[in-house]
Amino acid sequence: PDLAQRWAQLLVEPAPFLTLDYFDPNADGEELDATTTDMERAVLAGCRSKLLTCREASLRALRAGFIETVDLQVQLGALTAAELLRMMRGNTELSRDELLKCFQWPDLPGATVGMQEHAGFAQVGSDCPRFLREVILDDSTENGLSNAERLHLLEWCTALTALPCNGLKEPILLKHYPERGANDLPN
Repeated sequence: PDLAQRWAQLLVEPAPFLTLDYFDPNADGEELDATTTDMERAVLAGCRSKLLTCREASLRALRAGFIETVDLQVQLGALTAAELLRMMRGNTELSRDELLKCFQWPDLPGATVGMQEHAGFAQVGSDCPRFLREVILDDSTENGLSNAERLHLLEWCTALTALPCNGLKEPILLKHYPERGANDLPN
């Protein structure tokens, strides 16, 4: 927006001593007259540079991805259907240990003081992280979480319907929300 405003201002009030390479780095250093016509030509060159020339390689790759066909049967033929699904979709079979690794636990011995303070559970004497961990670890059929329920918990916390193959980039930090309202959800 800032660049567009500066260039629009040049169309209204042409500035002297500008060169074409100010607008398009690939252009020669041709000096521009302080006229509306030269400013229009320069702004057009700048737009072409910003929107097309700088992105040309990416746009060509995008076009190639849509029109060229690469036969991957040999490379993908070595994988089973389950492996292909996991590679494309992510892990939909979530064990208790995998779900535990998705969280930063502020109440465990390895937690830093900063993490504990940021989470806020210790300050109010809450054992919520421990209770959640116990629910996740419960392997009883009556009270324990099924695979579908573990996936629902992951989706509720992250908006992901499957765990990426390499796990989460950033683990989920449990936080206490003292100023929460009736309609608040964790972010």
